[in-house]
Amino acid sequence: MNKLKKTSLTLATATGVMLITLTPASAFEGEGRMGMRGMGPGSMAPENRAQRDEKRAELEAFVGLSRDEIRTARRSGQSMGDILAAQGKSEADAEAFLTEQANQRVEMIAEDHALSAEEKLTLQERVSNFVQSMLSRWFNK
Repeated sequence: MNKLKKTSLTLATATGVMLITLTPASAFEGEGRMGMRGMGPGSMAPENRAQRDEKRAELEAFVGLSRDEIRTARRSGQSMGDILAAQGKSEADAEAFLTEQANQRVEMIAEDHALSAEEKLTLQERVSNFVQSMLSRWFNK
């Protein structure tokens, strides 16, 4: 377990980018939850800004709206599910998009930290739970 130092999983959301911090205790011992914090200006290293911007662009491309258009729609009372439906996207489309993004990041983490197959599977299972939680919020379940 000492192979995995504190690391982060970045997921694009409707209102920005969510950073999930993984530590050996939270990721593999099953105690507690993955630490999550929003990412505001100045909270990330400059070398990570390009990755954040790429993830935002991928979300915008998936939704078919700019970040400002999504924000305006959310502020007018629309749920993310409403926005996606108006753009012709289903809940299954959203699940596939979020899962693909998260699994790409897990692959990077597994490679960077030489994780075993079991450790990688544990992270993937946690991502699945996170994606389901996000979908529940987006589609008001």
